[in-house]
Amino acid sequence: MTIEFEACSGHWLSQQELPRPQEWGAIENPVERLSSGLADLYRFYRAGEQMPALVIRDAHSVPEPIREARAERTRQYVEVLADAWPEARDPVLRAVIGHAAAFSSWRPLCREQGLTDGEAVQVMGTLTEAVGAGPEIRGRSEAPGP
Repeated sequence: MTIEFEACSGHWLSQQELPRPQEWGAIENPVERLSSGLADLYRFYRAGEQMPALVIRDAHSVPEPIREARAERTRQYVEVLADAWPEARDPVLRAVIGHAAAFSSWRPLCREQGLTDGEAVQVMGTLTEAVGAGPEIRGRSEAPGP
């Protein structure tokens, strides 16, 4: 079954304009990097929306190596986006950036709520900037949560 999934995924990927994290990584300003990266990811999600939706829906039947490869790509995207921020190791900031970069965040904003990709980038950028401002600004206690 893995071979069939790899063939199908490989064929689909060969027809897509993949995200270009190496280009985002060249942008030093964290807000500009985030905006560029999210715009690129959201473009990719919109162009190939059906495949990631099916992969999420059928995750239980996707072979482990393919799930791991997808998760690794996502981790790399988050790393590139997060590394520009001075607070790059803050787990809350990384979680928000991971949320912003996820297909499962783009889809409800753009498909269910009707935002354009640009509006979704702006919303997620505003959220990330607020979190990136630090715990004293965002009202986060330094004590562990529930």
